[in-house]
Amino acid sequence: MKKSTIDLSINREEIGELGNALNEVLNGFAMRDFDRHIGSRADVERLMHHVGDAYRTSGENQHVLIQLDAAQVQILGNALRAVLEEFDGGEFETRMGCSKLHARDLVARLERAWA
Repeated sequence: MKKSTIDLSINREEIGELGNALNEVLNGFAMRDFDRHIGSRADVERLMHHVGDAYRTSGENQHVLIQLDAAQVQILGNALRAVLEEFDGGEFETRMGCSKLHARDLVARLERAWA
């Protein structure tokens, strides 16, 4: 039976990094064919609010469970891959608050979580 949602265990810093990736694809740089590469702008904006809510409610907790559906996992992976491609190492770290290596690991974790 196929999963309808997953509960992703993620730390507070990583929630912030996911929010940063969504913000960057929405506001940080121009992208042709946004809907094809990332997802619908409305879905990305809703997901950014969902991720932001998880960040705000996490308080001082080190790990939080965030519930995601398949489309949301795909959008997050697409957003992370887009910012990985768009920015060089120094600018990437400034904008995202993490290294490219860590972001690639986060993409892999998202993919494994859904598999």
